[in-house]
Amino acid sequence: MDGPYHVLVLDNEKISSDSVQSPDDPDASYRKKGKQQVKGYSVNVTETISEDKSPDLITQVQVEKATVADNDFMAEAIKKTAVMTTQQVERVYADGAYQSPENDIKGIDMVYTGIQGKPSQYEYKKLKKNLLQVSDQQTGACFEARPTKPRKGLKSNGWTFINADGKRCTVTHEAVRTSLKRQELAGRSVEELKKRNNVESSIYCLGQRLNNAKSKYRGLLKQRLWAWSRCLWINLVRIVHFVNVPSPSVG
Repeated sequence: MDGPYHVLVLDNEKISSDSVQSPDDPDASYRKKGKQQVKGYSVNVTETISEDKSPDLITQVQVEKATVADNDFMAEAIKKTAVMTTQQVERVYADGAYQSPENDIKGIDMVYTGIQGKPSQYEYKKLKKNLLQVSDQQTGACFEARPTKPRKGLKSNGWTFINADGKRCTVTHEAVRTSLKRQELAGRSVEELKKRNNVESSIYCLGQRLNNAKSKYRGLLKQRLWAWSRCLWINLVRIVHFVNVPSPSVG
């Protein structure tokens, strides 16, 4: 190589906090997901679940920087799936990382395989007149929670109740929602919760040729093209198998 070449060091203020700082892939980023550190990109796969023997086909694959949370993929995935299938989405199977208040979509049964976070000591049940029944899961004691008095011009931000120790406790809308989701999850059948596992085979096929879960492509656009082409191939193989025509193996 002929020179001279110069290396410029950017100021800290010009470097994003989520940047991997790789000269080979400036689009790559990272975030912490629990105890795991995710680097590069996040890939979200959405597919159909057929009640008959029809093949389950991928309807949407989304590739974004690793900083994008799992639940941010949900709304767009449902919208695109409805367009691709020309059918109304009635039920969604997903793991707990996809649940959020924004993803509580009216008319769609959201089946989550788990709920993130530690279960609360209290379980909540909505009553009439905006009251709340609070059940202590450790002692079995029950309390009645009343809406908090809102500030002028604002809505009530939750409920309050006095526990067995005489302490005033506050209950937020998010806490009630999470509790209701846990109760809903407990009422699901094992068969329902296992249906989400079907998409794991698609994820396996998608990354089958990766070396230690690392892509040889650089840049967000190339990552998207790779994911789209792999998912197209997976769909074609499944369709060919469905019509009983010999097909090459996925590779």
